[in-house]
Amino acid sequence: MPFGLINAPSTFAKLMNDTLAGLIGQVCFAYLDDIVFSKTEKHISNLRLVFDKLRAANLKLKPENCNFMSNYLGHEISKDVKEIRQFIGLVGYYRRFIPSFSKIVQPLTELTKKDISFEWNELRENTFAELRKALCDKPVVKCPDISLPFFVTCGSSGTAMGAVLSQKINCSEHPTYYIYFTAPQ
Repeated sequence: MPFGLINAPSTFAKLMNDTLAGLIGQVCFAYLDDIVFSKTEKHISNLRLVFDKLRAANLKLKPENCNFMSNYLGHEISKDVKEIRQFIGLVGYYRRFIPSFSKIVQPLTELTKKDISFEWNELRENTFAELRKALCDKPVVKCPDISLPFFVTCGSSGTAMGAVLSQKINCSEHPTYYIYFTAPQ
């Protein structure tokens, strides 16, 4: 992608969804600038399927940037504020899919402030784990396919309101966006 492309993440997501059509959600997932696989007995054959699709699209991988047979999102935090900022930025890209994101991330955000001593404690470890889990757990949000119809499912009570924008893909419903509001207290 050209340097300085403003919509790079969405452009990359569209490229991956188009290139890996038929494999996304079945064999692999495109996540930010990564292609992620689950560890199954078909892992090697799944890699071949993805490599074939990438080759057909004339896309190349840099071997030094590839990490095979390892845990995804296996971040380790050291006493480096830059790493904390990078992790918050990564997770923040999907903040709209994590209810109460700003409240949850607050203990990590504190570490990025000036004149704060770096103290990695149980609260911050739990926050880190909760955010990692939120990125990997269901419901997994899929990129929308604008050629398919959208469905809106809504619900409300006296104190909250929520909605899910979804699409039917291969006879199953996939969420593409969530929104949730609570009444001020």
